[in-house]
Amino acid sequence: MGTDMKPPNPVEALLQEPEQQEALAQLLRDLPLLVERLEQLEKSVSFAEHVLQDKTTILPYMKEAEQKIRQTGLTKAHIDALLEIARLLPEVAPVAKQSVSGLLFVKAVLEDERTMHDLLNTRPRIPVLSDTNRLYEAKKNKKQKLSLRRIWRLLTHPIWKDMFLYVESLLETIMLNRKKRG
Repeated sequence: MGTDMKPPNPVEALLQEPEQQEALAQLLRDLPLLVERLEQLEKSVSFAEHVLQDKTTILPYMKEAEQKIRQTGLTKAHIDALLEIARLLPEVAPVAKQSVSGLLFVKAVLEDERTMHDLLNTRPRIPVLSDTNRLYEAKKNKKQKLSLRRIWRLLTHPIWKDMFLYVESLLETIMLNRKKRG
């Protein structure tokens, strides 16, 4: 009696199960993705190795830069302030540009002899003042007498009323402050 029976192989028995076959099929479907991820991992490891190698070559330069920064006396507060200035540059740049334009205009005016001569030798003309001066001279030449009616009309004018009210308020404030001080 020859027994050709071999002992059952546990791996073969396991491979015959439907769940295992489905898992193997899924593994074969995902194999390209796994290979791609493995290649990415290899690239990342290679990059990390290069960074570490570069770090050893750059380290002396970094130490030298740190030493120079320490010698300047710059602190973290200085660096934070520099970063804040850098953050504000987009807002500051247009204002600075306008300021430079204004300063260049002022410089051009100051350097132009004719313009400076005109500015220094002519009185500024303010229409209200010149009109008031003209009216004053006309009334002075007429030699109008100051009547009680004119004085009353002037004192009842709204501008004078507001001025008197303001002066009265000012005087009351001064008196209150004197009383508070003792």
